[in-house]
Amino acid sequence: MKRIVIPTDFSDNSIHAIDFAVNTLGDEDCVFTVLHVYQIPQGGQSGLFYLLEEMQKQATSDMEDLMKKLANRFTHQPKIESKVLQGDLSDQTNAYAKEVGADCVVMGTKGATGLKEVLIGSNAVKLMGSLKLPMYAIPAELETRSIKEVMVAYDGQEPIESVAQSVIFYPKKHQLPLTFFHVKTKDGKEVENWTQIKDAFNVVNPELVEIEAEEFEEGLEKITAGKEALLVLIRHKKSFWERLFNISDSRKALMHAKLPVLVIPE
Repeated sequence: MKRIVIPTDFSDNSIHAIDFAVNTLGDEDCVFTVLHVYQIPQGGQSGLFYLLEEMQKQATSDMEDLMKKLANRFTHQPKIESKVLQGDLSDQTNAYAKEVGADCVVMGTKGATGLKEVLIGSNAVKLMGSLKLPMYAIPAELETRSIKEVMVAYDGQEPIESVAQSVIFYPKKHQLPLTFFHVKTKDGKEVENWTQIKDAFNVVNPELVEIEAEEFEEGLEKITAGKEALLVLIRHKKSFWERLFNISDSRKALMHAKLPVLVIPE
């Protein structure tokens, strides 16, 4: 990868995301941009100009402090730049990533990671749903764990050859096994095109695992339990995407898998 954008709120979680990007995604020629987007609170217009000026000063000061921390954080000297913008996080990140030709976005998450508990109530899920390039969501817990395999959620029907390079990148770079898993529900179908999928991803010799479950979320919880993996979700079908991010409270246990997630738009 040559250009990676890392949104930050200056929290420890966002620093973990920077660590992940620098240590596992980039190479010596990669340019990392740490991006902070500050947003004016909703409310009246009284003193708006003064508020904007003060928020900009604070954001700039916080970014300068962060860059000082990063200067001595890594054993090598990665190319890290900074950018401070005002506006909506999702809109500004999309626009900036497009402007600089970014390969991916890396963002830290809080608490349990995965799909909903961490993301709902934050800007991350909105960003995941709107980005036109891959996004890694990295939990703080990853600092004390490792990634030993890459697992791709596959519905068994949709063609995904067009995203092969994005999926293959991490397991190829780190020589990790790649597993596609298909959750067969009572209304689901068998995998119909595994031969084509295997051929498209043959660089890393993928495997297919199928599991039966009443609901997709139940199968996902079972198959990822105890795993130290990067979970890959391909955003290419609205109904499938909504099924992942609109999960009932009765399945909240699924959200505590603490897995890093890579979302790839088709």
